[in-house]
Amino acid sequence: MLIIPKINGSFLKREHYFTLQDQLDIHIGSFNPSIVDVFVKRMSQECQIQVNVSANKNAVIKLIKNIDTENEAYVVEIEQNEIRLYALDDAGMTWALTSMYQMIVEAQKENDGKLDCICFQDYPNYRHRGLLVDVARHFFHVEEMKKIIEEMSLYKLNVLHWHLTDDQAWRIESKIFPKLNEVSPSGNYYTQEQIKEIVSFAASRAVEVVPEIDMPGHASAAIAAFPELSCFDEHIQVTEKPGIYKVIMCAGKESTYHWIYQLMDEIIPLFASNRIHLGGDEAPKDKWKTCSHCNAYMKLNQIDNYEDLQGVFTEKVANYVTNKGKTVTCWNESLKSDHLSKDIAIQYWIEAEPTSYVYPHYEKGQPMIFSEVFHMYFDYPYCIVPLKKTYEYEPKIRENKRLNGANILGIEGAIWTERVSTNEILESMISPRIQALAEAAWTVDRNYEDFLIRLKAHLEYIGLSKLGSTPFEEATIHGEQAKAQAISFLQGFMGMMASPDVELGLSPEEMKGMAVMFISNIFDEETAAGMLKSLNF
Repeated sequence: MLIIPKINGSFLKREHYFTLQDQLDIHIGSFNPSIVDVFVKRMSQECQIQVNVSANKNAVIKLIKNIDTENEAYVVEIEQNEIRLYALDDAGMTWALTSMYQMIVEAQKENDGKLDCICFQDYPNYRHRGLLVDVARHFFHVEEMKKIIEEMSLYKLNVLHWHLTDDQAWRIESKIFPKLNEVSPSGNYYTQEQIKEIVSFAASRAVEVVPEIDMPGHASAAIAAFPELSCFDEHIQVTEKPGIYKVIMCAGKESTYHWIYQLMDEIIPLFASNRIHLGGDEAPKDKWKTCSHCNAYMKLNQIDNYEDLQGVFTEKVANYVTNKGKTVTCWNESLKSDHLSKDIAIQYWIEAEPTSYVYPHYEKGQPMIFSEVFHMYFDYPYCIVPLKKTYEYEPKIRENKRLNGANILGIEGAIWTERVSTNEILESMISPRIQALAEAAWTVDRNYEDFLIRLKAHLEYIGLSKLGSTPFEEATIHGEQAKAQAISFLQGFMGMMASPDVELGLSPEEMKGMAVMFISNIFDEETAAGMLKSLNF
């Protein structure tokens, strides 16, 4: 079978075949009709097979509730005259139908419309299998978002992390704070009805949409609309340039929290997910250090340092949304504070400090999602983040590898869009990494060479992938050719970071540390040593 992601569990192949017909009946039992509608649509559009929902329990395809399986797990049984799919929940049945769809496409293209009579069970390695899409730096319209969600579901990714706000724009319609939608240079945002439409579209494909509202940093768009959110009521302009900007939300004003709470009351009902991401990354404390509100708040509440002030800020907002029925995720910088709740999930992407401040929290059971930059950041070219590195990724924190435990929620790829301005670029950076990510998140026993055989089929002669993928040979670049491209890219990238037009908020020593980290993680030891020597590091 050419299924991606490769199945886990037992597999039994029998003699004989199930021969596909132009029409098939399906009995859906107690499962949600919306997930079956997706299967019916795929079969009609891609396979030219009409699938009819039937009340007859003797229909050719039967969906059967199985209380003995886990959430998201499923069983497929194909016999000469019928197909039986078993699952406990709608998500598990979604994945069963998805696997059936992949097998049917393969059978039509490769086996004269004949399905092998087989029986197998399957289940995910990780419960969180996500993709972050940044629509703040560049906007992508509803149909493009649906296209990405469809591809995610096809490969059993179950979380769209939707990065909706940042320094460059605010992409959620607000009826109580309409100024938020007037500050973006492009003027693009999603109406509340469009957000509900996307959430519904995703739900029918077992994809959970988790919104990210970045705070206290990466909040220039909000502050441009409402200067009083900053420490000094600063009037700033939204910029389309990338960077880490020093004007952030004031943690010392009660009015800041009141504004956030009003905003959360409006945003929370738009999303069915019980999770919300509050950002927390890259929040320079320069303004806080000279802010009378922040320093008075710290003195009143016996807060010792500015990292702990951010921890208290995050905890206050988290408590509010928790009382609204949500759980919270933040980026790993939030763990620089000891005031963060152990219930907040942490998304790990990078640490620049000499010693890990994250690992002790992991050891204590902090829930974690892993999006490590050198394996899971898809905005970098394939020479920097190779397909093989994404495929073979296992959660790790610095030198601490082979992590396991119930507090590892899963892994997530990320496509940031500072350098991604069109649908074509977006899709080529996501795919075929999305397939590698899917198998890394789902499959326990992986083999890269076997994966490449199935991937090539999906991209080319079977044509299951519908995104405008980077061509197979370019996506699998390696060796000296990849090294030469990586060196060229990094030279330009480091030049961009050093440009006075880009505000990063990093000291020269921090810049040096980042450069060393990038070079050491991208190149082999000999090449890295030579590059660092040439830079006098």
